[in-house]
Amino acid sequence: MASLSILIPFYDDLQEAIALAHLSRSQVQTTEVTQCILIGLDPSRKGEYSTGLPLGEGIEVIFCDSYQGLPKAKEEGLRASSAEIVFFLYPGIEPQPGAIDRLLVQLHDHPDWGAVSGRWRNARGLVEKGYNIRRFPTFRALLWDVLFINKLFPRNRTTRRYKMHDFDYSSLCQADHANDCVFMARRKLLVDLGGFGEFYRFGWFDQVEICCKLNQAGHPVYFDPDAEFVSTDRPTLVNRLLADHYSDFYSDQEHYVKREFGAWRSKVFKASLAGGMVIRLAFARLFPLQVRSWLLRRFRSYVGDQYIQGMSQSYVSLLRTLLLPGPGKERID
Repeated sequence: MASLSILIPFYDDLQEAIALAHLSRSQVQTTEVTQCILIGLDPSRKGEYSTGLPLGEGIEVIFCDSYQGLPKAKEEGLRASSAEIVFFLYPGIEPQPGAIDRLLVQLHDHPDWGAVSGRWRNARGLVEKGYNIRRFPTFRALLWDVLFINKLFPRNRTTRRYKMHDFDYSSLCQADHANDCVFMARRKLLVDLGGFGEFYRFGWFDQVEICCKLNQAGHPVYFDPDAEFVSTDRPTLVNRLLADHYSDFYSDQEHYVKREFGAWRSKVFKASLAGGMVIRLAFARLFPLQVRSWLLRRFRSYVGDQYIQGMSQSYVSLLRTLLLPGPGKERID
């Protein structure tokens, strides 16, 4: 069985990442865990850990030289790793017994596979449909998300197909795009394909592109529902980053649109994004609490009203950046 490196990016809680590393190492029985690397995304927080926390054998901590979101952290992890197989695991999600071994066995038994991901359930035990795996995005699907059409008309064919709401999540399948929160891959393949695009400032779309490259290279990505991972009672790493770096996510999205669909569609997307922020602000500030709560239940939102209220200022900041770019306000492009 190939050697394994467990790579855990962290943002705000090193102790949580250390505990996750120990839990993950203790569950691996089928191979040697040569490294467990914890990657600090934000070097400005390095001083918080200068007193040193006990790490344990085989666990090391590195920090990115600059904050650039998850793509930067994943690339740092790849560079520091020496194992044949790398496993990306994000804080806020814990492996269930046998899950990591299951993914290892799949890559061992299927040498043509480039990567495999497990099935992620939320803290209530529900499968995160639409976030485990997706088909590659179309321009229309990304627009529908920005403009909330996917919420107003949840059964529309575009969104259902893109987010795979039409899929049985108890089935093993080849996937276009698998979330990187529980993602195992062959390190050399990732490196040979150019790794994760550090020009993305948040994440997600770097993962879309690497999955596309793997599939095109004849080393497909698979989803295995028998490898189970469950959220803790804390927000996942991506949601924590989103709270502080909201505009970066949409900057990445606009960048992806330009790369995949062309410059004029990126302008349409940017205008639609401004409209989407107006819609979000209107929802957060104009509707009474009872109406908002009813609509969130109606739309089956994965976030609650408290989260939306907390993000309200981020909507304002992004809208200002879109409408009033100038000194001190970075243009999304």
